[in-house]
Amino acid sequence: MKFRYTIILVSLGVVFCFTTVYAASAADISYQGLRDYTYGLLDEPSLDVEEFTKLIIDQGYKYRFVDWLGDAFYSIFFNNPKGSEVLYNDFVMALAVGYERMGKPEDLNKPLTRIVDRRLRMWHGTKNSNHYVREYASLASLAYLLEDDRFEKLQKKVRLSTDKLYLADGYAYEGPEYGLYSMSILSGYVYFTKDDRVEQRLLNNINWLARISSSDRYKPPFDDSLAKMLPNKISVFNEVNDYWQPNFSFSNIPKGNTINNQETIWRYKDDTTIWLRYRERNNELQGLHRNYSNGDVVLKVGDVWWLVAPGYRGWDNKSAEPEAHNVVMSKQFYPWRKLWRLFMGDDIKVLRNEEGDINKAILQLNGNIIRTVESDNKSLVVTDQSNRNFKQFWQINGELIGNKQDGDVVSLQWRQGDKILNQVITGVYTLSIETDIHTGESKTDLREHSRLTAEGRDVVVRFVW
Repeated sequence: MKFRYTIILVSLGVVFCFTTVYAASAADISYQGLRDYTYGLLDEPSLDVEEFTKLIIDQGYKYRFVDWLGDAFYSIFFNNPKGSEVLYNDFVMALAVGYERMGKPEDLNKPLTRIVDRRLRMWHGTKNSNHYVREYASLASLAYLLEDDRFEKLQKKVRLSTDKLYLADGYAYEGPEYGLYSMSILSGYVYFTKDDRVEQRLLNNINWLARISSSDRYKPPFDDSLAKMLPNKISVFNEVNDYWQPNFSFSNIPKGNTINNQETIWRYKDDTTIWLRYRERNNELQGLHRNYSNGDVVLKVGDVWWLVAPGYRGWDNKSAEPEAHNVVMSKQFYPWRKLWRLFMGDDIKVLRNEEGDINKAILQLNGNIIRTVESDNKSLVVTDQSNRNFKQFWQINGELIGNKQDGDVVSLQWRQGDKILNQVITGVYTLSIETDIHTGESKTDLREHSRLTAEGRDVVVRFVW
């Protein structure tokens, strides 16, 4: 008898798993199409009220058993709206935009309320992340327009998630890309609700993005991010953009130097930009999005990226390892680098930061390594000093066309088109060059670059362009 019950339970489990997997894959296809179709309706010069009404009613009442199983699975075992579910966040916000444009007809209140009911059953909010802030921002917008009593509860969840996502100085905790990703829904939420607290968080993040960008509006690939030009508009909805465009502009990008708590940026008149990265200690679990980038140096000359960061390679590798950045690490700590987030990732001090004809910053890194970075508009010099051997990594974009070594001095020359970068390394014990990859301006845009690994104790690296 006991065996029979076991067989029955196992069979039910297999059926449940199969059904939920099917539901998830079906949702992935249907949610993408649903979102794109709804966006298409909103993009028309005049809204097709009859078609939009049918869309809302269908979503409110047509609810298959397989959808119920999928929702139960997510609610019990997953409880974090990811993957195809984030498409539904966009769709719900699109419904809010269309519902308001139609004048909020009362006969649509019930099907829209049913959608809110169903989503709240799925995502009961045990965590706070960019996924939750998108989910609750879209639901709160709809609840606000419906004058639903649950608006205050949803607003509280939006604020809690936003406070976790955007730090006090405007930095997006999971990286610039995630800040923009969340903002696409939050901008709509603020448009509807006029939530001053969330609005200020978004404006702080906008200002931070402007402060870290190059003069031609490119943001660097810090953490899980891409090196691409900042958008003029945050949201996909024209209605929201009409309201937000004056606020969500990036015209306040500084022309000169910027020194934040997280990074130093030197900008020069010929559009050369140098970023020096250092992160303060963070105690949030979302720090898993953080790369090993303390002391990282990134260089862009005009429209050419010479020293690159990985940019969340292929969107499936968070590139936390030091080998993927332009950093230095003690050989003593190197065997334990996989554990750096837990034990030693935050030991950094900014000893000095000077501006003038020659910009200069001095950092103290893990293993008592002193990194001195100096630059003007034509050269960059990085000096690493320690009483113990260390590993130094460089991610260099371009074709290697010259390689000479004379004792402990190595001279390299790199080319991109008609642009040349000269590199001289002094004090090297060993040096190796291999191929690595970084992400360009889209998730699927994977590009090759050269990774240099140097070992030494006092190493000076000079770049001239």
